[in-house]
Amino acid sequence: MDQSQEMTPSRQYNDEGYLIVRAFTAGGFIPLENARVTVRGGDSNNQQYLLETVTDRSGATEIIPLPAPPPQLSLDSASVRPYATYIVEVAKDMFYTYRDENVTVFADITSLQSANMIPTSMYRPEENRPNDALLTTRAEETP
Repeated sequence: MDQSQEMTPSRQYNDEGYLIVRAFTAGGFIPLENARVTVRGGDSNNQQYLLETVTDRSGATEIIPLPAPPPQLSLDSASVRPYATYIVEVAKDMFYTYRDENVTVFADITSLQSANMIPTSMYRPEENRPNDALLTTRAEETP
């Protein structure tokens, strides 16, 4: 059963790469089923791309096909990036939302993105909030 829903397709890139998102807690030992995964385009060639899906009982999404630039760009010495970037958010009740703003996808390659979800506290959420650096693994670097 296909649980993904593509909201706004973008085909600025002509090739396709793939992404699997894994949601887990306890340092990777407990998979999170039914975590909501949102993938958005992260650069000017795929800004309109938006997809939402959920994780299965193993904590993983189905393979998500994503637009990507042609692999030949990696052989070119020009300053063109040979990959597409995407923003991935993973959300589940009773967990802080995970967000990564620089997930790279190469044509013809399946990328794996792991989201270590941190539980919230029902009683003292302000005391249980982790450092913001733990909630976002990577941010787009500015030159």
